[in-house]
Amino acid sequence: MNNNDAKSTRYKVDGKCREKIYEFHGCLWHGCPRCQPDRSVEIGSKLTMDDVYAKTQQKIKCLEQKFHVEEMWECEFDQLLKTDCTMKTCMDGFNFKEPLNPRNAFCGGPTNAVWLKYDCRQ
Repeated sequence: MNNNDAKSTRYKVDGKCREKIYEFHGCLWHGCPRCQPDRSVEIGSKLTMDDVYAKTQQKIKCLEQKFHVEEMWECEFDQLLKTDCTMKTCMDGFNFKEPLNPRNAFCGGPTNAVWLKYDCRQ
């Protein structure tokens, strides 16, 4: 099983350990009601904040049928960094020298269209 797939669900998850699922919700992309008070604002996919929040809640309800779900919103995490010295010390220990480069995820594999067209001949 892929590490970020919840067994027997159609959803990808942020983390899984035995029967526990961990979900981290970015406030903008999941429609946090505290941080995004204007619920009619549309984001990239022409969905409103209410729409993306409803989809997030639907996913959580589905996951809760089979797993214990631990959720955290981005704004809660940011607040935790301000108030919890242990958490801040831990996060400060990560020294990111440069931004992530998605191209590094290919691990040396092909990154271009190797075969654009294939003619089948009988």
